[in-house]
Amino acid sequence: MAQQDKVQIEGITKATMAIADMFKFLEKIAREKNEGALIKMLQSELEEGNGCQWYKMNDILYGRTVKELRAKGIPYVSYDIVGKPQRCILISGKHIDEMRGIIGNVRVQVGLTVDNKAELDAALWYSKSSPTEHKIGPVPGIIAQKMMEYAIDKHKTAVMEREEDGRYSLYSSSKDAADMNRFLYSAAWSICGVQGPSEIKRLEYQLGEHEEIENALKRVNELMTDAYVYSGNEPDRFIHIQQDGYTYYQSGVPAASRRQDMNPEEYEDYLRIQIRSMDNPVYMTTDEVQKKGGPHSDVIKKEVINSLFIQKIGPEERLAIEDEKEFRAWIENKYDAGSNGSIDKIRNEAPFVEETEFQKYLFDQVDHNNSEMEAAYQRITLRSGSAKAHAAEMAQILRGIAIEEIPVKRPLSITIAMAEQENEREKAQTELHTRKNIEMVTEEQK
Repeated sequence: MAQQDKVQIEGITKATMAIADMFKFLEKIAREKNEGALIKMLQSELEEGNGCQWYKMNDILYGRTVKELRAKGIPYVSYDIVGKPQRCILISGKHIDEMRGIIGNVRVQVGLTVDNKAELDAALWYSKSSPTEHKIGPVPGIIAQKMMEYAIDKHKTAVMEREEDGRYSLYSSSKDAADMNRFLYSAAWSICGVQGPSEIKRLEYQLGEHEEIENALKRVNELMTDAYVYSGNEPDRFIHIQQDGYTYYQSGVPAASRRQDMNPEEYEDYLRIQIRSMDNPVYMTTDEVQKKGGPHSDVIKKEVINSLFIQKIGPEERLAIEDEKEFRAWIENKYDAGSNGSIDKIRNEAPFVEETEFQKYLFDQVDHNNSEMEAAYQRITLRSGSAKAHAAEMAQILRGIAIEEIPVKRPLSITIAMAEQENEREKAQTELHTRKNIEMVTEEQK
């Protein structure tokens, strides 16, 4: 392939080529990939004046997206992006809404994030007819924040939506219902016990950062954002967002950058992905950073690290935390925390479980001839009273939280598309009926 062609392929984003150049490009690919029939279908749709759309994606999305395109009979052409671990897919503008749903559905399949409920609904709607989604909430903001951290860590696609009362509801695919129920159970436990106070502070801080970042992202396309986003775990890893693009820093030095005018439509998506790679992101305006000595200053690094609210824990407290995990796991398994109705049982029954029942369960798990295991058993049973008290706290947090399966509303774009298809069918039937009537009249006149 000539170097000139490589440069041309590299530069393609969502901009359309001149139609003659586009056809030459498609014919070239058809020869190279022996997909003439597919290309002809695509050319036909382009000749109808539908325009075209390019999508860039990595291998995780590419294979499943192509499979869905083939299954739905949508003509496309794909090509590698030279020098990058990405691929391009070209479709006609006629199928943009379908493609949006396909990509969203694939993201849900592989556990990637979506930005809001509308994207989730579109993805689930395209995945099957009359789909449902799993809704938990409303829940306190810190519980929602913790659940989202679990979901991202376990590659489960979920979104949190703020309600009018300041709480949040979480939505996911119904196939992930058991996992989301367990995330709710674990989130409630996380703010109880020895580590509860420091975890509450961290989650409150992170929820505030999440809202600041979301507000900043809304202003990205208005060229009004000038800020930094740091990784709370690694202060030398951060993103500098400016009016014309952003730069990603690794170990304090620039590692990647993207200009907004390269591809305005996709810029925010790339920026979101980069921000999501940050553990415990910390948002600061450029003015804040400059007043504190600049992006590399020790003052900034200390503030970023402090955002984790790391609690100094002694050996005895650490043992208490580990011992309580046994009781927590026992409750989770006893009530099968992921199953339907399990959260109701936990919040109603967990405060009243008998310590002796837990102690008997633990007794049967231990090799009492092993001195270390016997010592651990004695220690854990002595602490089961405080663990039960924390279970009562956890159950109280779960009270009043609704869990339900709800039908997914058909996205408006799909509704419009179906209505247009129905109109086209009716128009075709009317034309056919009229033509037959004319033919009959003509035949009678003969």
